Amino acid sequence: MARWMPHQSEEESLKILKGFIEGKKTFALEHNGKAIGSLGIEEYNEKAVPEFDDMVCREIGYVISKAYWGQGLMPEAVNEVIKYLFEDVCLDAIFCGNFLQNNQSARVKEKCGFTFCKIIEHETRYGTTEDSNYSCLRRTDWIVRKISEP
Repeated sequence: MARWMPHQSEEESLKILKGFIEGKKTFALEHNGKAIGSLGIEEYNEKAVPEFDDMVCREIGYVISKAYWGQGLMPEAVNEVIKYLFEDVCLDAIFCGNFLQNNQSARVKEKCGFTFCKIIEHETRYGTTEDSNYSCLRRTDWIVRKISEP
């Protein structure tokens, strides 16, 4: 959902990476010694889901190089971050959004147990607005799912 353009220079990439590192909220996804994507933890859209006001929540977002799509790597990474956020950070719920046409991201959310919450408007980094599928995973549902898995 970031919808940013490819970096125009090495300097731009370094600036963006430095921001990720300093923010300490973005994980690099590494496979066979190569960075192939990232997974970030952000504030969630509180205005979109006021029914969660009394809960501790965050939103995750992820991106992976197209060369690694369909290998199960992103669901594996998302599940590890979910485990960290529920077991170590003790969140009540995690949100995740995807633009309606982004079927790959929707599939990752489905595999990881997120359920549809609502369609919301998302402002992109370019000042445009697009509809997105905002989904949620509550800790209580995650625990039930975890217990029922073999």
